[in-house]
Amino acid sequence: MKISFEFLTLFRERIGADRLELEVPGKPGEAPTVLAVLRALQGAPAGTKVRVLEGERTAGGLLVFLKGPGGGLSRVLRPAEERVGPGQTVVLSAAMGGG
Repeated sequence: MKISFEFLTLFRERIGADRLELEVPGKPGEAPTVLAVLRALQGAPAGTKVRVLEGERTAGGLLVFLKGPGGGLSRVLRPAEERVGPGQTVVLSAAMGGG
């Protein structure tokens, strides 16, 4: 399945791109988990510039969202359980401190 990524804020600067598309292997007819998608990104040349995973969890300071075809964002809290559906984009951002 072809997965689209969008990079925001400091994460965009770290990875050096606004967007990226990757082919993510998986079972036919089954949407990949967010964890599988992040593993694919980590293994891609652009993904080697930043750490997105620490074992089975997202790296500290990384925020992951799913963006639907209509543009709404939902935060991913359980990447091993949540799936990337057709038309969804995985959005990554570095958490920013302050207030």
